[in-house]
Amino acid sequence: MRLGALLAGLGAALAGCGGGETPGGDATLDLAAYVPLDGSRTWTWRDDGGEDAPADEALVRGRVDADGAIELRRGLVWSDGAAAGTIRLALDAGLVLEELAVGEAAVEGPVRLADALPEDGDRNIAHGWTCATALGVEVDTFYALYDDALRFDCEDGGGAAWSFGFGAGAGPVRVEGPGLVLDLVAPW
Repeated sequence: MRLGALLAGLGAALAGCGGGETPGGDATLDLAAYVPLDGSRTWTWRDDGGEDAPADEALVRGRVDADGAIELRRGLVWSDGAAAGTIRLALDAGLVLEELAVGEAAVEGPVRLADALPEDGDRNIAHGWTCATALGVEVDTFYALYDDALRFDCEDGGGAAWSFGFGAGAGPVRVEGPGLVLDLVAPW
């Protein structure tokens, strides 16, 4: 059973690692394909900035909870891990970051990352944030190079820069901001 789930997760993740068309020309881009928030989704990131195999304590596991938030825990196994934070995204007439709290890094939303039908170069300005949309770009992670990714490069009102990368079929694969780099290690 575990091998089947592992292979299904691997197949879904690899589907987002290239070979697809650039979403920039697709007026019917499905944000849900890049931001899957169903209750079965899990991810493993690292936050140590390294390039070698991560130590267990550098692993940050994420799982979508009943409210659609990504609950983060630190450690080798999610169920035994220590609470590490929350990422709350909403697909509400577009993509909105409602909350991000990981260690000392925090974003208080709402931050509108994209409208319902994003186009390359779109700029969303709201609540003191400016976010630029890049479609069909490369987002490199420890796990894979996602060459058909969505990236939102944002700046808050105080000048802090954030970048949110989403892989097709994989979800959030890289998050960078002041005091935080979440880099995908495995899409399960």
